[in-house]
Amino acid sequence: MRRDIVTFPINYITQRYERLGWSPRAGTQTKGALLAKGLCSFEAVRTPTARVKILRLTDQGREYLRDQGIKLPRQRQGGTVHEYWRHIISETLRRQAYTVTLRHLSVKARP
Repeated sequence: MRRDIVTFPINYITQRYERLGWSPRAGTQTKGALLAKGLCSFEAVRTPTARVKILRLTDQGREYLRDQGIKLPRQRQGGTVHEYWRHIISETLRRQAYTVTLRHLSVKARP
């Protein structure tokens, strides 16, 4: 599940379980163990109709994966709320046959 959180950072928990081929019971047990160990946490995002909980790796969880030799992408700027809405908007546009290219931040050192 830790790798799945890295690969698909914005995802509903039921979609995550389904993609991993887990039953709700197995997923809930695994998620509970990761939460108890402090390797991940939930961050809430308010939407017009509900509150969505996004499962995110903690710093401890990211460090654990690095120690296992797993290369992690740089943490994105803007936080969970920004990432959630960026994901929702890009998926909505893709479903409407638009081509979506997410902006990449490029930082150059000063001479």
